[in-house]
Amino acid sequence: VPSGDPTTAASEDVTGNTNKPEKAAEVTDTGSKQEDKAALDSTKTKADTQLDSVSSELKKVVDTLDNITDTVKAGAKSKVDTAISSAKEAITKADSEEAVKKAVDAAADTAKKTVVDSITEDITKQADKAKTAIDSIAGLSDKEKTAYKAEVDKAASKAVGKAAEAVARIAANAATGAGDSGKAAASSEANVKLIEELNKEITADISDVKTEAKVKGVSNIYA
Repeated sequence: VPSGDPTTAASEDVTGNTNKPEKAAEVTDTGSKQEDKAALDSTKTKADTQLDSVSSELKKVVDTLDNITDTVKAGAKSKVDTAISSAKEAITKADSEEAVKKAVDAAADTAKKTVVDSITEDITKQADKAKTAIDSIAGLSDKEKTAYKAEVDKAASKAVGKAAEAVARIAANAATGAGDSGKAAASSEANVKLIEELNKEITADISDVKTEAKVKGVSNIYA
């Protein structure tokens, strides 16, 4: 029989039990946890998709490099795969969206650094070839050769900076387009242009110095 006490009557049922609010709270708490889990699972799925897209686009950059061997390219792409795989394992175990983001960011940073390192190696080889060519230019004094080779090094350093910026943009484009076929196609197309522009700029900056050195050599001969 209800007690009649206005402070408890609202929580009692016809049998005198007082656990209705507790049961309601349990149901609410269970529903909230299920929603949280669903949100986290969705975040994990999106993260995996983003990582796959970033990996694919960055490895395309490595494949465009003409001055490193296929073995070096394979090694770089393997490092990217390892970073992505490790991140996915961490994402599977993650118990919060913050942990998922941390895993994604770490993998992306490692992948980007790996690709920039590959580009840097490619640039270094281009620069070495240019400096060797400068050393063989008739008409240049040793002092002039040294000066032009220093300019090649400056151009190479500048190219590395451009490469880092381009790789960051490529990764960002890939992440933005992940999971949406329309956006993915647009991002991939934009990245192709970025890669082409990057390679042209790198080659041009170093080649320009070499051309200038050749012109100077001929000028010295006929001076």
